[in-house]
Amino acid sequence: MKKYTVIFCIGLFSTYAFAQKNGQKVYSEVCSTCHDQGVFGAPKLGDVREWTERVSKGQSILDYNSIEGFAGKKGFMPPRGGDSSLTDDEVKSAVQYMINQSW
Repeated sequence: MKKYTVIFCIGLFSTYAFAQKNGQKVYSEVCSTCHDQGVFGAPKLGDVREWTERVSKGQSILDYNSIEGFAGKKGFMPPRGGDSSLTDDEVKSAVQYMINQSW
């Protein structure tokens, strides 16, 4: 039983580490263009106040707006950050990476 528990835990950690690395890569290649400088009202990476406001609406809303695009009072988010080749999972990983870096 212990052996299976260890394997399961390693698998979870590996999945988390991959998602973090993948999210960081997508952020660096796509998202940073706007989120480093706050272009179009994008919440800057590390800005706790701006991210808290968005996260409070729920992760599913944040993911949906990042995938489908969003225009609101504070700014504009193009679908998939302007890169239509990104998969839903890549966008979600990048969103999670930004939240983790800003919390």
